[in-house]
Amino acid sequence: MSMTKRRATRLRPGLARLANQAGTSVGELIAGVGLMSVLASASGPLFNDLMASYQLRGAAQQVYAELQRSRLAAVMQNNPQRISVLSDTGQYKIHDDANSDFYEDAGEVSIRDLELAGVELTATGTLTFLANGRVVAPGEISISNHLDKTRTIEISRGGSIRIR
Repeated sequence: MSMTKRRATRLRPGLARLANQAGTSVGELIAGVGLMSVLASASGPLFNDLMASYQLRGAAQQVYAELQRSRLAAVMQNNPQRISVLSDTGQYKIHDDANSDFYEDAGEVSIRDLELAGVELTATGTLTFLANGRVVAPGEISISNHLDKTRTIEISRGGSIRIR
């Protein structure tokens, strides 16, 4: 035996054993592929549920951020910001109430009209943030998905916003 081969065997005994083994048999390959397909089919529905919950949480965070932005704009611009959910569409609208009449008039700038895919929005009414950051009337926006899971965003009279 040469010096190089002996040294490699001494330094790495596992490599010498692997070199003497034959390949994987067809039966082992079929068993491995079968096991992987069973695991993949079992995890599919769990993955779909997980994605739906992430989508719901993301939609709630998006609406929460828009509400916070709207409240800040009302304070900074010293005029009301009105948020309304368009029924049965999954859309909500935020507009700048420049003349402070609590109605969306022609010429007022519509800030957002967003559609959230895979979720449905419902609200207790129209929310109006005043120039002091408070709301005219407290309310809730509920966001639900096809699995009947719901996240609710509560807006208090003082203008505080929280996801429940």
